[in-house]
Amino acid sequence: MQHQSLGAFILSNPFTVFTGPLLALVGFPLLSYFTVWSYHRNNRVLQTPQTFEFTSTHLGMKGPLNNAQLKWEAILNVVETKHSFLFYIGKNVAHFLPKDGLHAEQLAELRARLSEWLPGRVRLRPRAGAHAAA
Repeated sequence: MQHQSLGAFILSNPFTVFTGPLLALVGFPLLSYFTVWSYHRNNRVLQTPQTFEFTSTHLGMKGPLNNAQLKWEAILNVVETKHSFLFYIGKNVAHFLPKDGLHAEQLAELRARLSEWLPGRVRLRPRAGAHAAA
């Protein structure tokens, strides 16, 4: 490109110029989406209803195909997203609790308990009106 204008370089190398951004903006997100979709589609445990139990000592998860109890010490951190709570047990491994099955009172109670049981390891979303009160 030392002796060419930018327009001439783009016209002579369209594949090189557009493939990188297209791959980064479209290809990788689609690949990630289909990978997660495939994991969920083929996971029989995720296809059955799950029951979560929260106590001061552990997080319990039960279903027709599984029964697990994790002590709070095993949870690295908890992140609340718009649609779920993620309970990280590794850097890239998390159990998730969908929020759509919880009532507003249950959500408030869960947030309070998690903050109590896992101090410093819980990242909660700001609630509506929280900024107005501040």
